[in-house]
Amino acid sequence: REPLRGFRARSPYGRTKAQAERIVADAAAKGLETIVLNPAEVLGAYDYNLQWGRIVLAAHYDQIPFDPPGGASFCHAADVGRAHVAALTRGRPGERYLLAGHDLRFSEFFDAAGEALGKRLNIPAGGSRWLYYKTWLQEKEPALMPGEPVLEAYRLRVLGGSYYFDSSKAERELGYRSAPVQRMLESCAQWY
Repeated sequence: REPLRGFRARSPYGRTKAQAERIVADAAAKGLETIVLNPAEVLGAYDYNLQWGRIVLAAHYDQIPFDPPGGASFCHAADVGRAHVAALTRGRPGERYLLAGHDLRFSEFFDAAGEALGKRLNIPAGGSRWLYYKTWLQEKEPALMPGEPVLEAYRLRVLGGSYYFDSSKAERELGYRSAPVQRMLESCAQWY
């Protein structure tokens, strides 16, 4: 397992996930059978935490603030759940399984979200760099840049990078498959 680097190393989310994996590794060293599953970008119904669902809602209300340059691997929430069940019976103790799915540029993701919502999205032109700096100032120096950020600076940084993963091991050993992106988006949109 590689350590987190850059802005992700300062992320509370990333740090807590790394800490949880260290706890699991310590338990494995003491004899507990462990299996680690690492889902990529999970999308589907029941997104109570508004992870990628917040982007689907923003698309619905024409509130996508920019067209980000990055991309990611997206996986369907229901298929991630099935992979967890399969890991209990088919997974090998001590192994890690990446649960990816479909690699998309974020612009492709937005196009697919518009299609799932049955609408054409109106995404403002322009780069993300200025939006990032404006957001950072709004969060860190509100006296210099008043107003509420359209998105937190961390999420803007995530949207600026590309994060693609290979789930072939989970496919071979757990029978994992992710539904098409359109189905992920439709189930997310219908649930909201």
